[in-house]
Amino acid sequence: RFWFAYGQLYAYYGLMKGAQADFEDVLKEKHLQSLWDTMDSQFVSALRIQPFIIANGREDGWLLPTHLTTMGFYILRVRSNMVEISNVLTQ
Repeated sequence: RFWFAYGQLYAYYGLMKGAQADFEDVLKEKHLQSLWDTMDSQFVSALRIQPFIIANGREDGWLLPTHLTTMGFYILRVRSNMVEISNVLTQ
């Protein structure tokens, strides 16, 4: 399950990098570069999670954390940034 989610995240990251290149002028016009950079760094943080052994412990566990939940936290931050970008673009 972890690697499946990781693969999807990697694909989304690639799509967003392509969108950034395609819509560079729009990002500048709407002053979204800072917000886009924040979203990009959230993607990179999530993609840095590459444990040698994947633990599926409890969410509040300190000995064996759940890596999928940790990744989900970063994905939620990415989603929040996407919603902000969408709100700016629809104005």
